[in-house]
Amino acid sequence: MTGTMGTWPETIPEAARDAAIRWPTRTGLIEGERQWTFAELWRDARACASVLHARGLGHSDRVAIWAPNSRAWIISALGAQILGAAIVPLNTRFKLAEAADILRRSQARMIFAPRDFLKTDYCALVSREHLSDLREIIAIDGDFDAFLAEGNSEDPVVAEAFSRLSGEDTSDIIFTSGTTGRPKGAITAHRQVVQAFGDWAVRVDLREADRYLIVNPFFHTFGYKAGWVVCFALGATIVPMVMFDGAEMVRQIEVNRINFLPGPPTIYLTLLQELAGDKPRDFSSLRVAVTGAAPVAPSLVERMRNELGMSNIVNGYGMTECGVIAMTCQGDNAQTVAHTCGCPMPGIEVRCVDEEGRDRPFRDEGIPRRSRCKFRGRGFRRLAAYRRYRHHRRARISCHYRSQEGHVHLWRVQLLSGRNRRSSDRTPGDRDGCRRGRS
Repeated sequence: MTGTMGTWPETIPEAARDAAIRWPTRTGLIEGERQWTFAELWRDARACASVLHARGLGHSDRVAIWAPNSRAWIISALGAQILGAAIVPLNTRFKLAEAADILRRSQARMIFAPRDFLKTDYCALVSREHLSDLREIIAIDGDFDAFLAEGNSEDPVVAEAFSRLSGEDTSDIIFTSGTTGRPKGAITAHRQVVQAFGDWAVRVDLREADRYLIVNPFFHTFGYKAGWVVCFALGATIVPMVMFDGAEMVRQIEVNRINFLPGPPTIYLTLLQELAGDKPRDFSSLRVAVTGAAPVAPSLVERMRNELGMSNIVNGYGMTECGVIAMTCQGDNAQTVAHTCGCPMPGIEVRCVDEEGRDRPFRDEGIPRRSRCKFRGRGFRRLAAYRRYRHHRRARISCHYRSQEGHVHLWRVQLLSGRNRRSSDRTPGDRDGCRRGRS
């Protein structure tokens, strides 16, 4: 464990409320040509909660969101969470059968979905399925302001529900990608989310008044919890991208003076190519890159620092079930960023043990690459449970540990369930949120 755990709001809606109190007139979100202050976002979230309550949503219910990044996504999530309901984000690339399976297993009562995204009417798709628990399909890309106008941001019922909200209440159920089997619904509590990712934001140097271009999808932990949630916690401006587009990313950086840009290495290669082109570019506002989703070459880290002027570049490891586990630190050299996952986060302890559970010796040369060992972590961030998943699974991770630096080197993740064994050699940041450094 490295660093000290910070003091953060107890719930995600409380973080949004506190942002509205501390920075009421500061721009909280930019979408297209429009901007909203933190106070306006909190007002809209309460209005959304009022509408949802009037339509029958209550504490412990589930609300699915099957949509791309947008202001409406955030307001829908906050509106549900204010009432004590949990959100169930769905991958926008899911086929109908995949989405329907999760809607059934989560027992979602409502779903927000677009009528026109990727040339598909998601609302119409959902309506074709027999979903016994689903009561309403809400078009998230319609006149969302008209939808909010049906509610009352000063609704006393909403205020009462918010006052009862606890850090132990479930904030979300995020289903893993299912690469190693049927997707598992990881149930997470509010306190776990805000504490883990508030500390993450400090480690990676997200600052008050930063402008954060969120390329990662909101249905993923990286775009949701390490995305818009931490912006409320620290007072940074949310700039969501509907889907990745290189030209649009360049425009956003220059027009909105983006400071904070997480994503896979390919997006930084895109920026370097733009700098080498014929058109002059101004990326001088960029300061922080949180990379992953593919192996990162030390040479790329150096180029990002020297050519893009990004002073802080970090890498890390995490899982959907427990969020971020380890991150590199500000000032780490290129080799450390490229080849390790950094140090454990505050409140997290990690061990590297053999097949019998005995600690492996900490040697300067580390554990040989072909040796087998397990990576174990513990702390406040463990998931509450899996949603309607009968078969317990555990992760076995072969890793390389350098004790003097405290950096965890992870080589392989192996998931086991009974007699069925499958291995995953996928790169960091895959859809189930498993990110790891590789050398």
